[in-house]
Amino acid sequence: MAVIAPGHNKEKMIAELGEPTAEIKRGDRTVYSYPQGTISLKNGIVVAVSEGFYRDLNEFTKTTSSGEAIALKTEDQNLPLVDAAWFEDYEAAKALSASAERPLLMLFTGSDWCVWCQRLEQEILSQPEFTAYAAENLVLLKIDFPRNSQQTIELKAQNEQLQMDWDVEGYPTVIISDAQGQFYGMTGYLAISPSDYVDHVREMISYGPREIPTDEGIFRDILGDDLADALDQIEFINNFSGSGLSLSIQILIGCILMFWLIRRFMRR
Repeated sequence: MAVIAPGHNKEKMIAELGEPTAEIKRGDRTVYSYPQGTISLKNGIVVAVSEGFYRDLNEFTKTTSSGEAIALKTEDQNLPLVDAAWFEDYEAAKALSASAERPLLMLFTGSDWCVWCQRLEQEILSQPEFTAYAAENLVLLKIDFPRNSQQTIELKAQNEQLQMDWDVEGYPTVIISDAQGQFYGMTGYLAISPSDYVDHVREMISYGPREIPTDEGIFRDILGDDLADALDQIEFINNFSGSGLSLSIQILIGCILMFWLIRRFMRR
């Protein structure tokens, strides 16, 4: 019974699985897509096989067109089962997103200076729960704005253009779209578990494409419609009065708003 695992070469992969449905190159790594998942090669050698090739995370048996049964399993338990590597090339990521019919998750980050970006990567994006989900369901694109490391002119221009296209003003910002640029959702760092973050991403994708939210939409999402409507009324009264609300009333409104926000986030 044939085995595909880290350490095998491209010729072995094609001999056992046939030609891949898509091929994306990034540096010395090449990712090949098959109906059941992806296989990542580095310098022509298999380094990672996605979870879709496994049954119960250990073995998956498939039958080739010739009728031969193939068991795909890892030969070294210290090697990763999944490949959730990040693209830097937007066109390559978009091409894989289209061919694999997977959403594109774009991470706008300042990897070497932004503390919250580093926490997002360390606490969520590099954890097994997220990488396993991403390897099977997402194409990952890192749009980095480092301060202490050099980028090529082309990469820097690409990232600046994407920042303008998506109107990103802060880091980390996570945007999920499809290959055609249709918006699924926007998020960032959240102090939750990796599995909860996966649920959060999955929920945004489940809504399907939608309009990019306006500032008012984001404001209402955080506060809730009732409080947002109340604040709209206060703003209307303040503008109508001409002289504005007194300082003491403004402070009181600020305290009420802060109390409301604290209670709302504690319930999440």
